[in-house]
Amino acid sequence: LIEYKGDASDIVIPDTVTKLGNYCFSHVGNSSGSGYVDVLISNITDISNTHHLFDTAYLKSLPTFNSSITKIPKYCFNNVYFKDKSIQIPSQITSLDMDAFANAHLDKIIVPESVVELGSMSLYSIYIYTVQFLSTTPPKISGSFTFGFDAKIYVPDEAVDTYKAATGFSTYASQIYPASEMPA
Repeated sequence: LIEYKGDASDIVIPDTVTKLGNYCFSHVGNSSGSGYVDVLISNITDISNTHHLFDTAYLKSLPTFNSSITKIPKYCFNNVYFKDKSIQIPSQITSLDMDAFANAHLDKIIVPESVVELGSMSLYSIYIYTVQFLSTTPPKISGSFTFGFDAKIYVPDEAVDTYKAATGFSTYASQIYPASEMPA
């Protein structure tokens, strides 16, 4: 599938489609009219060489990925507007590539224990106010400016000092808080 040009509010990719092109779902949906869309791409087993997959799209929530997808590729959710302002990255994901959620419009993102690597600027957005890590071991950060300057980073209580001292996280030490202090 090279590019989706429809206006459906729920997009289900047929089983016959095995590959998605760069910018495939770029600019789908809008803040009025057809509104935010749901995308089901569970039959696609590899998006590793795709970029800007949902660039500037309006999504109801995070798309449903095939369980074999373990990496969110570069610029995948660049400047995406999420109707659901709090999302959790699926537990099969182990890494976020460069700029994976750059400038994504959401309030909170939950990073599961499975994520062990963050690419440069993977969670950098002035619109992401809260990042919650579920792992007691900080992911490896490659590159810089991984988080927005105003983002609050919540980690397991017993791992606060570990995160504050970790390479790539130490720059954000003043933004790291125990999960027990996270507002409900």
